Amino acid sequence: MQVNKVLSFLFCAMTVLIVTSRAQEDGACMVRAGCEILDIVFVIDSSESVGRDNFKLVLQFMTDFADNFEIGDKHAHFALVTYNDWSRLQFNLDQFNDRDAMNDAIKNVRYYTGNTDTAGALKFVDDNIFGVRSVNRKGIPDVVVLITDGIHTDQYSA
Repeated sequence: MQVNKVLSFLFCAMTVLIVTSRAQEDGACMVRAGCEILDIVFVIDSSESVGRDNFKLVLQFMTDFADNFEIGDKHAHFALVTYNDWSRLQFNLDQFNDRDAMNDAIKNVRYYTGNTDTAGALKFVDDNIFGVRSVNRKGIPDVVVLITDGIHTDQYSA
């Protein structure tokens, strides 16, 4: 049952990714075949209700997803934030230009349990990734892929 729940949320995340990235038309790049210049931030729920096995499944999904992109200055950049009560920047958009190093970093992400502060995680992304000029590339579409079990315990609204 839990795996089906995660897979349904992965489908929702992919839908959000496609819709969000297509809406980011600013002249730099429209998402279409052959266009891979994106800044993609995965925001992954690591709360207790997700469970360790599902968390590992989501990390594997991120690795598989990223394998479809070239990574580098003239290609896609990835960041990873995990969250529960607290948001943790696992790596930022400007950290990796090498797929193998990024995949190693993903494999080493620890599962910390807690509550589910989804609004806090999205604010963290805005403040610490998209709001940082030295990290967020100007003119490149920003994409957030939020993966959660949907049970939030935050005190704010996103």
